Amino acid sequence: MPCATPPVRVATLLGALIVVAGCSSGAGSAPQGDAVRWADDMCGAVQQYTEIASNPPVLDSADPAAALRGFSDYLARSGTALQGSLDELGRLGPSPVEGGDAVVADLTGTLTRFKSSFESARIQIDAVDPSDRQAVNAAVGPLVELQSLPSPAAGLEANPEMHSAALQAPNCRKGGTTGG
Repeated sequence: MPCATPPVRVATLLGALIVVAGCSSGAGSAPQGDAVRWADDMCGAVQQYTEIASNPPVLDSADPAAALRGFSDYLARSGTALQGSLDELGRLGPSPVEGGDAVVADLTGTLTRFKSSFESARIQIDAVDPSDRQAVNAAVGPLVELQSLPSPAAGLEANPEMHSAALQAPNCRKGGTTGG
């Protein structure tokens, strides 16, 4: 189903943005062990979602109804993983790095917006007639709107100590490999 393929690309792109948000690379001063551990926990929390997002479903364009069911299932799994990531981020505790809490707050806001949009799209997809391309395109509208969000990596990129800690954190390095 040609009209279901672009939403899959959008969801995959969004997953890559989250990897970048929690686990991008860059230069900075060598952070202390607490900062690296905290960044590692932050990236580990985000990985719940990025693992799902990096494996979108293979959709059969010859069977639009099955393609929509597959995409709906993918959105449901993504929403569950996003909630798990949000729960983990909520348990991080205070950042040992100045500005780290703001990075997590921004990331939490972005993940919450993704989860809400995924759920909205999933509900609409579940109700749509697969033969009505216009209705299918409208059903994935909440996902397309996510493209206009600012980069979730902006806060991390603006904080050299967080950036450096993420470079050293095993989960962040793993996440960077997963997304690239």
